[in-house]
Amino acid sequence: MLIDDTLRDNVDPVFEVNTNFPTGKCAVLLSQKDRCLVPVFGAAQHLSDEFVQSKFELFGGATLFFSEVYYFYAKPDLVHKVYEHCSSKGVKTCLTLSA
Repeated sequence: MLIDDTLRDNVDPVFEVNTNFPTGKCAVLLSQKDRCLVPVFGAAQHLSDEFVQSKFELFGGATLFFSEVYYFYAKPDLVHKVYEHCSSKGVKTCLTLSA
């Protein structure tokens, strides 16, 4: 469903599909106007270095690279390499800290 929706919106998604691990989950704790997110990373912790590195040229040709912060917890060195590569190619980067 996520892939179909992004394609419909003219976004070229890059997903490594791995059915050996469940998708991530996130509990949201609310207190008055405050919230706290409690993630379980699931498949994100198993994102393979080989898959990401095979997409480096694709990342370098992008206009924008967007990532959620949870990949930094699961694979900080790998995500850092991607952001460095994008920066060296002049690709704008965006990181959401609370999505």
